[in-house]
Amino acid sequence: MAGRSLDDLGTEELSWVDFRAFVRWSPPASAYSRSVFGERAPWNDLATQLLAEAVNALRGGNWQRGGGKGPRPKPIEPPPEKAGFGETVMSMDDLDKRMGWSPRR
Repeated sequence: MAGRSLDDLGTEELSWVDFRAFVRWSPPASAYSRSVFGERAPWNDLATQLLAEAVNALRGGNWQRGGGKGPRPKPIEPPPEKAGFGETVMSMDDLDKRMGWSPRR
């Protein structure tokens, strides 16, 4: 997708099918995923979830084998879910100002 622009969308350079595949299979750490899922974006990756589970199991097992001395280890958990996408509403005039566009008439 490098070197592509949304201006190319719908042409031979970037078909709608290619664009759909790009969005659907974009990596969890991509800008698209971060814009949709916010802080939870990296947690959409199975490898990240499995690694966190493995670390939690190791920490808990070590705590148990140590006789349960000290505080119980806190598990690694994903950030809480929140509706981050589309949460803020901005008027069209404010959007025009922010983007530097001429006012609507």
